[in-house]
Amino acid sequence: MINRALVLELDQIRTRDDLPPHANKLQKLFNQLVDVIIQMHIYKDLHPEISLENISSEQSVLCEKLRLGLNRVLQMEGGREVLEKAQEEALNRLDAFEHARKKPKE
Repeated sequence: MINRALVLELDQIRTRDDLPPHANKLQKLFNQLVDVIIQMHIYKDLHPEISLENISSEQSVLCEKLRLGLNRVLQMEGGREVLEKAQEEALNRLDAFEHARKKPKE
């Protein structure tokens, strides 16, 4: 699971010196996460009768660990810049997908 991999990767970052060696792996994981989000939206659009909003307690715990890990790294000197750069491509792809999805179909 991508969330678990992100949590594990963030857990390895303890100092600002740990940031550069993990930046590429974080970027890959954020891109994988966006791939899943996009596929989820496509699936939901094709099957509107199915609810994808139920979250298990395990997923809830992982989300909380991910939130805490991201916040911890954001507090580090240089952490915000590394995370923003690692997320940039993925967020641009997600934004482009959302814009294309909201465009009226001809």
